[in-house]
Amino acid sequence: MLILCSSALPFDGDKIADAEKYYQQALVFYEHGNLDSAIQKLKTALKFNWKMAKAHHQLALVYMDEETVNGRFKATFEIERALRMDSKNEKFRFTEAVLNLKKGMTFNAERQFKKILENDPFNYEACRHLAMMKEEEMLHYQDMISVEPNSDGIIYMQKFALKLKEEAAEYYKKAIAVKPELTDVYYRLALIYYEFGNFDEMIQLLESSVKINPMDKNCHLFLGFAYHNAQKYDLALEQYKIAGYLMDGHEKEAMESIEFILSPEELKEFHESASEEKELLKEKFWKRNDPFYLSETNERKMEHYSRIAYSNLRFSRTKDNIAGWATDMGKVYTRFGKPKQRYRTRPYIGEMVGNGRNPLVHSKEVWIYPGFEFRFEDEYLSGNYNFARHVKPEYDYKQIYTDMIKHQPQYYEMFADSLVFNAPHEIIAFRGDSNQTELEFACCIPVREILPTGSELQSYTLRKGIFLFDKDWENQFSKTSDLILNAQSQVEIGDEKYFTFVDKATVPPGQYNYAIELMDDISEKRSAIHSKMIADTFAVNQFYISDILFAREIQPPYSSKDINRSDFKILPNPMRLYKQNQPIALYFEIYNLTQNSFGETRYKVEYKVGVDFDSQPAWKRLLTKMKILKKRGEVTSSYLYSGENSNELVYQNILLNQNLLGRIKITIIATDLNSGLIAEKKEIVSIIE
Repeated sequence: MLILCSSALPFDGDKIADAEKYYQQALVFYEHGNLDSAIQKLKTALKFNWKMAKAHHQLALVYMDEETVNGRFKATFEIERALRMDSKNEKFRFTEAVLNLKKGMTFNAERQFKKILENDPFNYEACRHLAMMKEEEMLHYQDMISVEPNSDGIIYMQKFALKLKEEAAEYYKKAIAVKPELTDVYYRLALIYYEFGNFDEMIQLLESSVKINPMDKNCHLFLGFAYHNAQKYDLALEQYKIAGYLMDGHEKEAMESIEFILSPEELKEFHESASEEKELLKEKFWKRNDPFYLSETNERKMEHYSRIAYSNLRFSRTKDNIAGWATDMGKVYTRFGKPKQRYRTRPYIGEMVGNGRNPLVHSKEVWIYPGFEFRFEDEYLSGNYNFARHVKPEYDYKQIYTDMIKHQPQYYEMFADSLVFNAPHEIIAFRGDSNQTELEFACCIPVREILPTGSELQSYTLRKGIFLFDKDWENQFSKTSDLILNAQSQVEIGDEKYFTFVDKATVPPGQYNYAIELMDDISEKRSAIHSKMIADTFAVNQFYISDILFAREIQPPYSSKDINRSDFKILPNPMRLYKQNQPIALYFEIYNLTQNSFGETRYKVEYKVGVDFDSQPAWKRLLTKMKILKKRGEVTSSYLYSGENSNELVYQNILLNQNLLGRIKITIIATDLNSGLIAEKKEIVSIIE
């Protein structure tokens, strides 16, 4: 018997050694992603040593990585065998918990993770997984409502989301305390703060993370995201630049790309362009979409980076290797940003149709924007929401999205409504030197928007900017300065008080994109007027009237000799709004008057004033045309002038009949009495009681 025993021991030892050899080979294959070879080596190892618990455990890990139902089924048997052999092994227990999580058995998984923490309070992975589970539940309930079938009752789930938020945050904080050097949990916790608007906590946490791991691109990316949402745009840009520097080429290209927010027509042009042309197209795109040229950063570009960052974290499908921006929700978020409102409904069993089964009503999520919305549904109960589909195009949200981006490829509002004030304006064109056009930007600012109620004006300063770009978005003119507001610049227009100012620019005639911007550094209120205009051509040899500058008050210079427009003190009225007892002050210029043989010019200016017939109600216009109502006539007054200059400036105060109200048409006719040439302008003003 002793001889038999001694001959068996070396044989068993060889088997154990062979099992270990194949196990180590399996680990190498597994590390290189060769799952089939890893499985074969592990099975061979178990033939030599069936009781090798770590081989059963590793085989369970490999089967789990197949990400199939059958793989998870086989992994369950393997991990159970490993635990029967070593029931106290925390590593095995952890794998079982992760497997239950993958199988959707979240209750079991949570219980097992918590059991691991009871035995090992400093288990980082258990803390992290519990935090992620609570975070996923939080997002599930955050905007959910429960609509009870056959009932008008609605149950809001926000209270569950708040509780889960606190639980998730607590587990993330424990994970950070255990391994502060691992920064991936920092930005996950930071985005929980983002979901509930806790930007200060979000910034503080991420500032810590970039100090701990300055090479983690995601920490910089989400710190930029946090700064952007706190409207610290300069700091956001700095962090986005660092994140871009740390990204690989593909990641940076995705973040910088404008293809996700172009219309189909623009995208076609972009794809057909050469590389250098694409860079120019990107530059022009960001310039025309810059919401505030007064600032040093392009806030829309920062918003784009933020949307890409958020989409990739919230909507990515790692199992399917789909980036967040490529999902239906990611596409909408990247183009249109965070919805103003959103809600999600719980799935439920609907009423039975005919003799069939009771249909499952899918969970739906609705994103609401100003004037439009998108609907998504979780058709397979996977947590992945896609566009809600329907046989009718008007209810098919994939089709709605496809149609919408043709005419509105993106949506962005930089400022909250509470931080925006309206500054009515008007652009008046005059002839300048050397065939240039002089533009005057007349603007007024409501006093109530700037000064708190009941406060008195001493002196107030706003930042001001005028910007002009040609039709290809090349810079043509820019002027920034401080605007001093005082009592002298304040006028009453209608029933309100306004500060007024006029700014000037001289440009060649042509088409322009312009911006008038104002910013109050104290209240952070802003006004941004972006639009298009045409700078008129004033021919050198053509009899012409300039645009009409309407004002609340015009004070001419003391001397009438050799005066020009800058000698007048003009308080503009760009709204063209007057009360009945107020004179209509106006200013214009006449060009290319003919001089007679004595070098004199002679000209006449007529003013015709009457109710604007086109603005009358349809019924009144009809009755007037039928001659049931009498059409009110125009009042005409005329003035004769003579001088020595071929170009003349004219200012006038027009007093109206007390019975005139509403929209009034003023026609100005200039006649060159030496040549007989006539020039005419028609303008509209509004008269209130």
